[in-house]
Amino acid sequence: FVPAVFNFIILGLYIILGILISLGFKPKTYGLISEKETGFPLSFGIVRVFSSEIGKEMFQRVIDKFGRYYVLVPKGKYYLKIEKKMDDGSYSNVFTSRIINAQRGIIQNNFVV
Repeated sequence: FVPAVFNFIILGLYIILGILISLGFKPKTYGLISEKETGFPLSFGIVRVFSSEIGKEMFQRVIDKFGRYYVLVPKGKYYLKIEKKMDDGSYSNVFTSRIINAQRGIIQNNFVV
């Protein structure tokens, strides 16, 4: 709250960052899943994340209505199984990925199933 040159510089940086983020300049942290036949997003399916070293399921996430999923994982190697929601409410496995090396601790690959 002290009117000094340094404080105005920091305030200006915050304003510039706010404008850039509102214009869409932010890192993409989600992956997209779409259907091969229609090109539409695979809505409300399940992404299951398995560790390739131990072969056990580590995480599961629900795909949103836009086909996006978000998975934070410890650094390591994983593979995904994607399940599609059927009309009767059950799920069926439609895709198994190859091994993904998550160096930054996030899985954000795009898949067409």
